[in-house]
Amino acid sequence: RGRGRNRTKRGCNGADAAAVQLSDANLTAADGFRIPTSSMDAGAMSSPEKHVSNGTNGASPEAPPGEIAHTSLSKLLRALSSGRRGNGDLDPIRASCESVISSLSAPQSPAGAAGAASAPPKLGIEVALPFLQALTTQNARVIEEALEGLHEILAHGLIRWDVDFPSDSEPKQVDDKTEPPQQAVDVMIARVCGCGCLADELVQMQVVRFLQTAVLTETSYVHGGSLLQCVRTCCNIYLGSHSTPNQTAAKGALSQMMSAMMKRMETAAPPVEQASKRGEGEEEELTVEAKDVFEVFSRLCRLSMKFDLVDSWVKPDEAINMQSKVLALELLLEMLTQAGPALRTSAAFVACIRQHLCMSLLKNGVSSVQRVFKASLQVFSSLMLLFKTHLKQEIGVFFTSIFLRILESPNSTFYQKIMVIQLLHNMCKDPQTMVDIYVNYDCDLKHIDIFAKMLNQLTRIVQSGIQQQASASATPISPEQDQQLRARGTEALLALLESLLRWSKVVGKDVVFLDNGEILPRAMAAALQETMSGDSSVEGKKE
Repeated sequence: RGRGRNRTKRGCNGADAAAVQLSDANLTAADGFRIPTSSMDAGAMSSPEKHVSNGTNGASPEAPPGEIAHTSLSKLLRALSSGRRGNGDLDPIRASCESVISSLSAPQSPAGAAGAASAPPKLGIEVALPFLQALTTQNARVIEEALEGLHEILAHGLIRWDVDFPSDSEPKQVDDKTEPPQQAVDVMIARVCGCGCLADELVQMQVVRFLQTAVLTETSYVHGGSLLQCVRTCCNIYLGSHSTPNQTAAKGALSQMMSAMMKRMETAAPPVEQASKRGEGEEEELTVEAKDVFEVFSRLCRLSMKFDLVDSWVKPDEAINMQSKVLALELLLEMLTQAGPALRTSAAFVACIRQHLCMSLLKNGVSSVQRVFKASLQVFSSLMLLFKTHLKQEIGVFFTSIFLRILESPNSTFYQKIMVIQLLHNMCKDPQTMVDIYVNYDCDLKHIDIFAKMLNQLTRIVQSGIQQQASASATPISPEQDQQLRARGTEALLALLESLLRWSKVVGKDVVFLDNGEILPRAMAAALQETMSGDSSVEGKKE
């Protein structure tokens, strides 16, 4: 357990940073995105379900609840007995621990034993009080044992956490109103997250492990502000910890939290058919799970734009600033790729994308940092695949203001150009996407000809390269890099031609290509042929 290590203790400041005030120039949606009918519909992306494994603390998984709690409390009591050098007075915590152990050791009545054999009852919240009190100390070993004991109680579902937390003080009065009592789950999450700022590596690992279990358990009570606090603490440990295993564990926990939130929202959401019957002026009713997803999504969008969600114990610098942006964009990408039918058809979530995510992509889509730029392109690609029917105006802005401008500008770097060409190459592989872009932009008088401009830019790069077009103040590009750009551009053009060929074969079953170049639906062509044959027979009779 690392008791021989030199442990350092640091205080922490849990004050939240000010929220980012978004610009008033938020993008708004225009007319809808039309999708031509085709048998080539892109399928929704999904990811395998992730599970968290829970260990045991000296008791078998089938042990009674009292035995599991008794084992954890005994270990905490031993840590308290050897922790007199810790900060604070440990005697009250030790007394509370002994009192709870005595109550658990008391013999059960025959009726209670019979009930426990049929269905193990939930323990009272009083069993968790010694662990929660131990988290307020500055003794690393005591905090480790408290976190491990709380984890066992939580993993085995021994306590209902959606109850009022017992308090000896009188209820506070705020504006002549009695403040409602705190729930036990909120107090527990707040105390555990407060331990994340300790520099002890073992404590940080235990905090990540506990928060992961708290969010991923089947009967999770963590919602709202407590869920945001869990995500925030894991982000802080990932960004501020000096331990690589702790950073890896924190990032893995965040990934599984995002996956669990998305699945719970889809499970709790009403059927899509029922949501589609909602009236035009009727507001969308959001479940608790949907509110959690929207709140976490908007906070991650803010984190991707500005370094504002990190506590004071994490020393911000330029490297951590970029690392936080990449982390936020990667988590946003994971949420988007796991979006189910309920989320993709939610008007509230589409509005959240327009207000927060689009602003983030406009800022990070021109970043000179390779990891930030690459993550931004991946997020845009996911939006193009899953939400293009709702983001016609925004997608047009991204093409004209970011991607095509990067290909045109002599000041953009080689990495930016090659990544944009790779993005276009991936899009050109999908016939449905290419036809959608042509129909919704080039065939719409209100929008710019994106398909034509993309084709012209790729052709220009393949024919002339970058070096011949570069000016004296342009970013230097070597001949080898110029050849790579030409080769990637050629591959993109070939993919575009192959997609159009595949599309024509599919559509060719329903249309007829006339000798004069016109294209008619097969039914209309058949009717026209019958009319022409009827006219010729009438002329023959007249003759």
